[in-house]
Amino acid sequence: MQGQPSRTALWGKVGVVGSVVSITVLHYITSLHSVLLHEVFQRLYYLPIVVAAVLFGSRTALATSILATVLYVPHIVLSWHAWPVLQVDQYGEVLLFNLVGLVTGALADRLRVERNRYRKAARDLARANEERLASTNERLRIDRLVTVGRLASGG
Repeated sequence: MQGQPSRTALWGKVGVVGSVVSITVLHYITSLHSVLLHEVFQRLYYLPIVVAAVLFGSRTALATSILATVLYVPHIVLSWHAWPVLQVDQYGEVLLFNLVGLVTGALADRLRVERNRYRKAARDLARANEERLASTNERLRIDRLVTVGRLASGG
């Protein structure tokens, strides 16, 4: 999205950021004894990252994954230090946030480029078809005039 972002785009970005912040808040307010909930919350971070990639492209996807990382790492450091195995797993997941942001963003950008290429090809074909139709109509008009001229000249 170039230039001034539309209201829809702005609200989309607010929704993405709000989702990341909400997931982070869930981590911070949930007891550490609810490991399963923390696992679910961890996986929820992927949704706004992928949505950002699809709607806005690689930069926003990467920014979203970095935001998730920045908000989530303090929770890992402060809360999971008593469980080193879980802490390492959490850091691995943070790395995956960023890899998913990079990959889905790159793929979404490639799809966007292809879509724009096909749209341009469709516009070019429509324009060529209009020109062909106009040319055909012009030839038909000239043929009619020639026929009328022959009839008028008695030939």
